[in-house]
Amino acid sequence: MDSPRSRIAAILTVAVELLQLISIALQLTVLIIESAAAIICAPIYLLIYFTESLIGDICLQPLTKPIQTSTDDLLPCPRPYMYICSPDIPNSQFYIVTCGRQVGVFEDGIFAQEQTVDVDGGTMIGFDTWDEALKEFMRVYNNGGTRSVQ
Repeated sequence: MDSPRSRIAAILTVAVELLQLISIALQLTVLIIESAAAIICAPIYLLIYFTESLIGDICLQPLTKPIQTSTDDLLPCPRPYMYICSPDIPNSQFYIVTCGRQVGVFEDGIFAQEQTVDVDGGTMIGFDTWDEALKEFMRVYNNGGTRSVQ
């Protein structure tokens, strides 16, 4: 007859064997998950590596245009900031501003003068006709002589 001790020993032996089987199953599960993660993550790691390499290569290339480090606040005037008034305005005089807050051909002398006030090198010139004003402004503009204070 089995004693209670032998029964308890048998139950504990079975429990230990079950725990060992569970441990093996968990280890296999971890290996499967790690393998799957490696398979899934490998393309991501490659993409990150090549992206970082590409960014590094781009950063090593010299700039095509040097960075402006001048403290000069006068920049070449881009075309969208150029103002040309209508030639059909009946005026006794037209004004060009070639260096100011806004450059162009103006019909209002006070407004044109406001563009040059407190601007170092601000330039305003008056003309009797719109044609003369436009011709002179375009000559200066095409030679790179206009400056707009930013």
